[in-house]
Amino acid sequence: MKSLVFALSFLGFLSVGTAIKCYVCNNGDPNCGETLAATADDPAYVQDCPNTNGCMKIDATHIGTGHRMIIRKCLYTTTEQNEKCAVYQQNQLKGQHCYCKDKDLCNAGSGMSFNFFITMALVFFSRWLL
Repeated sequence: MKSLVFALSFLGFLSVGTAIKCYVCNNGDPNCGETLAATADDPAYVQDCPNTNGCMKIDATHIGTGHRMIIRKCLYTTTEQNEKCAVYQQNQLKGQHCYCKDKDLCNAGSGMSFNFFITMALVFFSRWLL
């Protein structure tokens, strides 16, 4: 009997996934703005992210058109930091990206807002510092 309980317990641990859950959406969706209009149980925005260990939020503006773009997605990172924001610049997009890891649904945006304002201030003032 003890071995049956052990075997069932072991199989139960195997069935538990290690994938992190992230909010996944892009700026084509009106609910994917600075404030995410989604809840933790919303299947339209919550995604299991196998083979990843974190979530990312990109908040950038197209330099030519001024169009703001917000993207939330899954991420794999090898860094040891659990959270980090940095200046984002790719092609005509400029803004910031933040990642968080080892915590489900950490890319909603509210926990990253302080870093967002600091990063955006640095981006703004870097014009005069360089």
